[in-house]
Amino acid sequence: MATDLKHEDRLLLMLLQDQFPLNAVPYTDLAERLGWTESAVLERIPRYRERGLLREISAIFDTRRLGYRSTLVALQVEPERLDAVADAIGRHPGVSHSYGRDHAFNLWFTLAVPPKADLMQEAQALAEQPGVLRMLSLPVVRTFKIDARFDLNGEGPGVGQPALLPAMPPIILAEEDIAYVRALQADLPLVQRPFWSLAVQAGLREAELLDAARRLRATGIVRRYGAILRHQQAGYTANAMVCWKLPEEAIPLAGEMVAAHWAVSHCYQRASYPPEWPYSLFAMVHARSQAQLESAVQELEDRIRPQATAVLATTREYKKERPRYFLHT
Repeated sequence: MATDLKHEDRLLLMLLQDQFPLNAVPYTDLAERLGWTESAVLERIPRYRERGLLREISAIFDTRRLGYRSTLVALQVEPERLDAVADAIGRHPGVSHSYGRDHAFNLWFTLAVPPKADLMQEAQALAEQPGVLRMLSLPVVRTFKIDARFDLNGEGPGVGQPALLPAMPPIILAEEDIAYVRALQADLPLVQRPFWSLAVQAGLREAELLDAARRLRATGIVRRYGAILRHQQAGYTANAMVCWKLPEEAIPLAGEMVAAHWAVSHCYQRASYPPEWPYSLFAMVHARSQAQLESAVQELEDRIRPQATAVLATTREYKKERPRYFLHT
């Protein structure tokens, strides 16, 4: 649990998440900001990994800007087949997150496919397994918030991502940029010059890779470069996907209000399929206790006054990792 972290560890983890330096000696830079030695920084990071708090340090890309298409898929699976179906789906390289949830639609996963692939065809193929009864594909219509940073000093996740994120068009990357994406999505080594190490492994030059990282971040293709934490180990042990039914005209304002809440890390408008699935506004809500989670959901409902609500608690995490791009092109 993050509650036993020392103050200096919290400071370092916040910097690793939110202000990671894109220069040749980032760990030295972080140490100077904190008034530490570089060795003190490099000694602490493996400890965070060992306790399961730190997943990796890497670039987080905007999937759509890279030309990939993605969707959230919900399956209703016969309970006795749930683990087998989830295991099979988890082997697909385009599936990055997969969860069992407390609902008739009891298996949920995200699927992303490269530009030339057929997204619906891939989703339907994954659903054609023994025990799958129904499938819904719920692509994003509008993004209000994506902020997977977790505040270790305050009361909730989301440390300042603006609401109502503008939809940026996909781009066609040059081959050299694809090489940079492949390199920057790798977990950053714990060495004095980590980008040099990444560059050598990819057959690139350090200065070119760093220039590309800064350029891709400035244009929004890289949404963030930094540490990815496991929210349960960061102290957010109560988590749920909450979905609301709202009139179409109410969604923009409701999405902004939900996105502004301290407990919300992700907020989207997604496709809906009434009456089977009437919910169109989705949020990931995180809290430090079940009571705090329930209070946060109630606060959100008081603000947006939905017509109906579905709170889908996670029953099992089957797969959770960063999407990997352009691995087979």
